[in-house]
Amino acid sequence: MGMVMGFTAITAEEMAVAVVDRETAWELARERHGFGQVYLDKAWDGLRYLMRAGGVGVDLLEDGTLLDDGDWLSVWSVDEVAEAAVALETVPFADLRGWYDPARMNAADVYPEIWESDWALDYLLNYYRDLRSFFLGTAAKQRAALMTLG
Repeated sequence: MGMVMGFTAITAEEMAVAVVDRETAWELARERHGFGQVYLDKAWDGLRYLMRAGGVGVDLLEDGTLLDDGDWLSVWSVDEVAEAAVALETVPFADLRGWYDPARMNAADVYPEIWESDWALDYLLNYYRDLRSFFLGTAAKQRAALMTLG
């Protein structure tokens, strides 16, 4: 299956509980009616590479607060979600496209090793749109988020 990433919106109150109760955090990370969610599949590291190269200021893996390093569970506060939304809103994918370089991405061990494929750039484009939509919608509702990777 490989390493896939996703984000789930949570309330600030739920975030406070998730920080001290990992079991509850994992429960909250599941799909819930009325709460936004984005699944990034294996595109997360390619997106991370492009966003770092393009100076977006959002790091999908390093931002937020790590709650469980055994299975990669982190929480993004309401403020962190809002900051990410502002950063993502100002950078359309067209601005990142120029940083797409399959040879450099492979040399940098960007996961997974698919970047020479004809469809890989479109794969990233589709997930970047979903990512932007999630953060903009979550920020508009003044919600926090949980990130899972596994």
